[in-house]
Amino acid sequence: MRENRKREKKGNWSPSVYGYEEWRNVSVVDETLHSLKDSKEFSINVAGVVWEMFFNILYHSLFFLGRVEMKREFHSRTKAFACLLTMCAGFSDAYTFICRGGTLAAGQTGNVVFLSVGLIGQQISDVEVKLATMLAFMLGIFLMTVLRRLIDNSVWRLSTLVPYILTTLVTGFLPASVKNVFIVPFFGLSLGIVATSFGEVGSYAYNHSFMTGNLKKTMVAYGNFVREKEMKFLWEAIFMTCLIGSFVCGAIFSTYLIQFYGLKTIWLVAIILTIFLIYRAIQYFEVFRFNRRHE
Repeated sequence: MRENRKREKKGNWSPSVYGYEEWRNVSVVDETLHSLKDSKEFSINVAGVVWEMFFNILYHSLFFLGRVEMKREFHSRTKAFACLLTMCAGFSDAYTFICRGGTLAAGQTGNVVFLSVGLIGQQISDVEVKLATMLAFMLGIFLMTVLRRLIDNSVWRLSTLVPYILTTLVTGFLPASVKNVFIVPFFGLSLGIVATSFGEVGSYAYNHSFMTGNLKKTMVAYGNFVREKEMKFLWEAIFMTCLIGSFVCGAIFSTYLIQFYGLKTIWLVAIILTIFLIYRAIQYFEVFRFNRRHE
């Protein structure tokens, strides 16, 4: 039996909800079944249908009994993490707006409006903070676009969270006397980097920093589902709805906690993302060791 387990071949891959891409390594018994199934003598008839049912039952039985092993590849883009990032963006937006001079860290559309109002009212201090934040956000997007090949690697892509974590960590230590122009633009830069690194999940493109595009995609997906009656549109609409809900929850949660923790509220984002990175690092080394054992 142990000798049989050593004889393996790679099969089709299937995505996992936990962020892996998994390949099934089939035992010698299953290899024999595949050869019989694909043989020229195998015809599509009543006996073939019975054999197909038997084959599927036996295959899944072997899988759950542990005779089918898995080879894993580390993967960093998941729908759950997209919602987590979106919640953090909403949290940061509410924090910088309430505690750091009325500037939005992620929502640059709002900053354009506030910038225009500040120019008319000749409020120079507000203008420079919002303009600097917008330019920093643009710079983050530009840098990650230039380094696109680098962030195609899952590990390097996760490392783009580090500037965001450091920004939220340091900001919690800074008193209100520090000028906002030295604080909020770093939020814009780090969120621009993250927005470019994690702008898609599978076939879904999304924005974690601003909701206008997500609102449009949500209603388009619902409309397509009503018209076409295809489930793929419904799943897309549900995903986009979850993103919007995550952003709103982050903003509400931030506003509530500011009443108790003030400027230190932003540390929660640093804690959440640090825990996530540690979890992913452990996951990565587990995958690495697993693959080394099965080479």
